[in-house]
Amino acid sequence: MSDSQWHYTAGGKQSSAPVSFATLRQLAAGGKLRPTDQVWTDGMAQWAAASTIEGLFAAAPKQKIWHYTTGGKPGPAPVPFATLKQMAAGGQLQPADMVWTDGMAQWAAASTIEGLFAAAPKSASWHYTTNGQPGPAPVPFAALQQMAASGQLQPGDMVWSDGMPNWAAASTVQGLFAASAQPAYMQPFPGGVIGYQSAPIGVQQYAGFGARFAAAFLDGLIVAGINFGVGFAIGFGYVVVSGNRDTGAAQVVATLIGYVLAWLYEAIQESSAAQATIGKRALGIVVTDMSGQRISFGRATGRHFGKYISAIILLIGYIMAAFTEKKQALHDIMAGTLVVKK
Repeated sequence: MSDSQWHYTAGGKQSSAPVSFATLRQLAAGGKLRPTDQVWTDGMAQWAAASTIEGLFAAAPKQKIWHYTTGGKPGPAPVPFATLKQMAAGGQLQPADMVWTDGMAQWAAASTIEGLFAAAPKSASWHYTTNGQPGPAPVPFAALQQMAASGQLQPGDMVWSDGMPNWAAASTVQGLFAASAQPAYMQPFPGGVIGYQSAPIGVQQYAGFGARFAAAFLDGLIVAGINFGVGFAIGFGYVVVSGNRDTGAAQVVATLIGYVLAWLYEAIQESSAAQATIGKRALGIVVTDMSGQRISFGRATGRHFGKYISAIILLIGYIMAAFTEKKQALHDIMAGTLVVKK
């Protein structure tokens, strides 16, 4: 591992050049590389959170007193590491809870502290989810590792095995994701280009307001065309069948069908493997959850109907995408989604 060259991000920006693992550890120790930052080296299937790389963050100083939070609230008093470990084993301390002890640059997720959570029982059968859907059957740990290496299992997916108090993010399971790889000098990017780019794989580069507006305009034209065709067919069929030229009832039916078609147009496409409507694909942007993963149909549905709220408040919900930190509109914030460059 000491000879490996690693690419990394800090604050969402990619490093200008790869560094050795020793330098990466120094960055982590100095607080310049955070557990949530992304790293990659040759041999890894994809970028991964720095917290998943074994040995990158220093082992927990077990003799110290630890401060912690549970459910977002600070613990009543600091505790020794042994007590913290008992809390983790009993489910009182969750991987997403925050901990801190003297010598740490800042608070960190409990899942990033080496030795705090028990190592994965390699012989046990594991249940798992991918993209929010449960796996068809439990698998041995070795098979779970293969899925993680190939990218089928993402760090944000959930796993569970006998003896665990509840489901946990795959990134918190020790030994599940690869800890080392061979040296890397230049990384291959989509399209066969070798080199560096401003937005690495696995790191979100948020779509600007202009691109989002253009995509929405294209999608609006498409949906309007579909609805016009459906409305015309319903109205024409009503007149022919009934002989009545008063098409008011037919217009109501056509309008309701139009709402359904607009919903399905967005929800099906944004929850598909493409993660984008036709308009978004034309602009090179996709919809993801907050960890950059594909969203479910249910979340895509919530995002779609959230647009009605964004619209009825004088379109302010849409305009928010130009000013929020992650370029989120109101309906993105409500649904927990991002629109990012592909």
